[in-house]
Amino acid sequence: MRLLMTSQTVAVGVLATVLTLFLVADQAAIATPDQYRPADPVLEPGESLVPGQSVASTNGRFRLVFQPDGNLVLLGDGSVQWTSGTAGLGADSVVLRNGVLEMFRSLQWGTEMVWKSRSVRTEGAVLSVRDEGGVVIRREGSPIFWSAGLPAPDVGLAGIKHVVYGRGDQMVWLVSADGTLFDSYPVSGRATWPVPGRYKVLSKSPRSQALAGHVWMKHMVRFIQPTGRAATGFHSIPVTWSGRPIQTVDELGQFRSLGCVRQRNDKAAQLYDWAPLGTPVVVLA
Repeated sequence: MRLLMTSQTVAVGVLATVLTLFLVADQAAIATPDQYRPADPVLEPGESLVPGQSVASTNGRFRLVFQPDGNLVLLGDGSVQWTSGTAGLGADSVVLRNGVLEMFRSLQWGTEMVWKSRSVRTEGAVLSVRDEGGVVIRREGSPIFWSAGLPAPDVGLAGIKHVVYGRGDQMVWLVSADGTLFDSYPVSGRATWPVPGRYKVLSKSPRSQALAGHVWMKHMVRFIQPTGRAATGFHSIPVTWSGRPIQTVDELGQFRSLGCVRQRNDKAAQLYDWAPLGTPVVVLA
């Protein structure tokens, strides 16, 4: 059978081909999480990511993606949960070394660091994405050394401004009355105190000193205040009378306190202003 090909037929065929190629190219330009390379469950010490690789939660709901533009992005529930803000800096590798996540770009004479997580260097720590959201660096059974995009635990206080202290995670969450997360950050407390439960802000002092009197701290927010005994509260990193801090900011996230909860100085000032007397404080194990 002979096919009669007219100029009109050829033109229609070429147009259809061009439209098909255009649609395919347009779809390929829209990246979705499922189009990234298969994700690993954790990032082990010494392991790295290159653009397009990712780490995902075990339930597949959240994924930390190292994008081709050099941005490290936590995706989940159809939105961006957190970003490193490094797009366009030329980063081409992310490596976990001694508990610190470091991002590099290649140069002619070597590499240059463009970003790193603010965490203390700790051997054996791994990075993982939690099933409920958030990225954490920690050793098994230890507090969190660094986190990003970590959602506040639901403690049943919808409609009420409140503070959540995760004793095991060594994290504090400030939750607004509308349920949005105002802030979250690592702290240093004690592994066995306070007892998990519900408390409230009882008193505040712009400056206070330890019971022994050898250190002082700013912005004390007390939520346990027994008669005749030392109170428990949130405050800045204590300093000696000579002005020397008794721990570093990078050590926050570790158990280093005898009972109170130490915060970075600016976070202590923030909580002092943010939480009025009577604000609920929930302590989790």
